[in-house]
Amino acid sequence: MDGIALQIFTYLAKKKRFDNLNGTDFCPFFFSYVQERYPEKHMNIILYGTYPHLLEKTKQVLLKQGYNVIYAQDGYTNLDWGNIELSLK
Repeated sequence: MDGIALQIFTYLAKKKRFDNLNGTDFCPFFFSYVQERYPEKHMNIILYGTYPHLLEKTKQVLLKQGYNVIYAQDGYTNLDWGNIELSLK
């Protein structure tokens, strides 16, 4: 989630520039942008990556903020597409 595409999106979406934009800067910005823009919609989130304890902390924070985390998997195994498909049903 890094790179010039994120810089362009944030500038076009909010006329805001970040000096150094990475995924940890972008995700909260993006989630709040989607909530503001589409307040009647519920966002489903799939989390993949990092250490198991950090993944669980992230999941709990997002759940408290009203997001629907439908799947979470640590980054130490290959992404399990089958479980993701099951969570989408």
